[in-house]
Amino acid sequence: MLDVASILWCTGFGLDFSWVHVPVFAPDGYPRYDRGRVTSEPGLYFVGLPFQHSFSSSLIAGVGRDAALVASWIAEGIKGPTMVRHTTLVPTRS
Repeated sequence: MLDVASILWCTGFGLDFSWVHVPVFAPDGYPRYDRGRVTSEPGLYFVGLPFQHSFSSSLIAGVGRDAALVASWIAEGIKGPTMVRHTTLVPTRS
């Protein structure tokens, strides 16, 4: 088991959330998040989701802006208090 403080899930060009086994998904299958931060699971972030913040979020032109914001949140967490809640995410193979 890994002691992980943050997870950044970069989707690339295909969305596959099958290995994320925490209750963070809406009925439509997409994670519930605010600009990439999953507020119900501290330390879980997504980057590259369609319309994460704007139309360009899943494109090269916009993903950098979103990634920079998420990276700043992760950096704040590293400087801040240690995380109390830990969640184990187990990858599954198809």
